[in-house]
Amino acid sequence: MFSSRRPFRPRISFASVLPVFCVLSGCLFSSCSLGADGEKTPGAGNPVGGGNPPVGDTSHTGRGYYAFDFPAESSRLNLDSSYTIRWRAADSIGQGSVRIFLYRNDSLLGLLKESYKASGSFDWSFAGMQNVIGKFVGSGSGYRLRAVNEADSSKSDFSPLFSLYSDYAGSLVLTTPAAGAQVRGDSALRIAWTVSGKVGDVRLELWRDTLVWDLGTQVPASDGQFSWSIIPEWLPSGDGYRFRIYSTSDVSIEQMGPAFTLNLPRLIGAYEFLSPRSGDIWVAGVPGDLEWRVTGNPGSSSGLTLWRDSPREVVWGWTPGETHDYAGPWTVPSDLAGGTYRFRIGSLADTTLFAFSEAFTIRAAGSP
Repeated sequence: MFSSRRPFRPRISFASVLPVFCVLSGCLFSSCSLGADGEKTPGAGNPVGGGNPPVGDTSHTGRGYYAFDFPAESSRLNLDSSYTIRWRAADSIGQGSVRIFLYRNDSLLGLLKESYKASGSFDWSFAGMQNVIGKFVGSGSGYRLRAVNEADSSKSDFSPLFSLYSDYAGSLVLTTPAAGAQVRGDSALRIAWTVSGKVGDVRLELWRDTLVWDLGTQVPASDGQFSWSIIPEWLPSGDGYRFRIYSTSDVSIEQMGPAFTLNLPRLIGAYEFLSPRSGDIWVAGVPGDLEWRVTGNPGSSSGLTLWRDSPREVVWGWTPGETHDYAGPWTVPSDLAGGTYRFRIGSLADTTLFAFSEAFTIRAAGSP
């Protein structure tokens, strides 16, 4: 149901890509020393791990601009620990601020540190990785760091390859929805899984060839199920959908579930502008009377934009908000040029549901 004459309440849109904040966790202990492998540990500190598994070719590391003192070749870093990363400029050629990136083999995972001195160190805690690079990391080999000169990106060097490991081990198996299941998109969806071993908390993602939606909820693996009650209306019906489940403590513990079909109800609804009307004259910087009406159900979220008629282009847009009738003042941007304009409102769930207002005139501020 849609109530009438309420202000259009903006809300944050479905952005999939979140901002990446460069915030690194420091040592968790008030007094600590650096072990031989660079790990920060309480008191005297002994490096965690043992054995040096093969890490592959490291010939790409020596371009002569920067050298990493840690991590060293064949280092094994524990995902539950904090480490001090150390690097230095080889000579004056590498001087200037640098950025430090994390790679796995040739794939860039994200930016760890920016605008840092040419020779330096920082404490690296894996516990905060999602806030830093926007994703979790898992056990495995082939990881490396890269120092890049901010002023000249051609000046860069990789660290030796190193591996990550964790104290978590186990498996996850998605059981619901089952293979070939027909899932309705207009009701809560139960997602279930089995777990063995030590897994910690898990997160869920929806895939259809590529990542479609991060459900954004972290729950203990031992819960064994999660009810997804807010399925995005804009998802198209069809087959080939899968859920992915993974441990937030170690993403190498993960599974892609079986394919299922998602069926969303067809939306039936419409919009109609009551104001402005043809012949109306609004003035930049002055409020005008804006009104529209909603019938049926075009979806829960709508977007409002203002279009110039010539040249045909969008000149203003409002953050998508809750769908409902509206009648109230709307202040024309003070820097808007004079001309002929129209409003457009449309459904975020079904792009075929939209309406334009009648063309009206906006006069530039200060014009007669």
